[in-house]
Amino acid sequence: MVQAQATMRRIGLELIEEKRRAAIAEQSLEEAQFGNVKASPAEASSAKDIKGKDILSILIRSNLSSIPEQRMSIEEILCQISTFLAAGHETTGSALTWCLYALSKDPDAQEKLRNALRALDPEDVSQNRDADAFADLTDRVARCEYLDWVVRESLRLHAPVTSTMRVCMREEDEIPMQGSFEHGVPNKSVLSEDGTAGYVDKNGRRRWTIPVRKWDIISVPIQAINKSEAFWGPDAAAFRPERWAAPPQGARAIPGLYSNILTFLNGNPLGGNRACIGYKFALLE
Repeated sequence: MVQAQATMRRIGLELIEEKRRAAIAEQSLEEAQFGNVKASPAEASSAKDIKGKDILSILIRSNLSSIPEQRMSIEEILCQISTFLAAGHETTGSALTWCLYALSKDPDAQEKLRNALRALDPEDVSQNRDADAFADLTDRVARCEYLDWVVRESLRLHAPVTSTMRVCMREEDEIPMQGSFEHGVPNKSVLSEDGTAGYVDKNGRRRWTIPVRKWDIISVPIQAINKSEAFWGPDAAAFRPERWAAPPQGARAIPGLYSNILTFLNGNPLGGNRACIGYKFALLE
């Protein structure tokens, strides 16, 4: 992990330095071409390399802003690069691949989805159409119920990122428990007086919270929760889009950003605000 972090940091710093030099060159070109006269948007655009419109270039230019409040530090930009590399690389492609795989293994679901999509547009989609007609078709596809079920079920069963971690930043803290465990084994009979579940630690003491200290790493088992029989029932490991017609009551306790699954992480503002920043784009794709 340390080696991987060091490699990502090295690559990130190299990218930042490369883009920083390009941004400074663009800035110098504008000043030489237009002097102190403010260029029009069209003129400024023509003076810049089209490659400078990528996200990293925009972040670098924000770092060169004359307004201090709008600047991002090198460390902030580096963190954004880590997000691009770790979370934005192949996650959507992986999700699409697993979705197609799940459909290939379930001919009935495949046929239902095909029929549902064909019903949206019985005409030949290759015909010439105006923009409004295509926009209307796109809207109907987005509202296709069975397609929505297939996407939800595929993202539940085949999360591109199977786990993540968080770091405790307080000197000491406690994580409240939900569910009952005896040495890691579920035991529904272990409850506190108010009905809150507890567990017995390795020293034989009963606890209803997990103590953590600063810098402790907390693992978030995304895939394990998405496939947990405690939430999804005995067929939790099966691809069954129809389950979304009436999701299990237990699954409603999962504070997911999207559809009570942890694929895009947390969606409960009371439990933290760390979640996938690109989930809307991923769903659209």
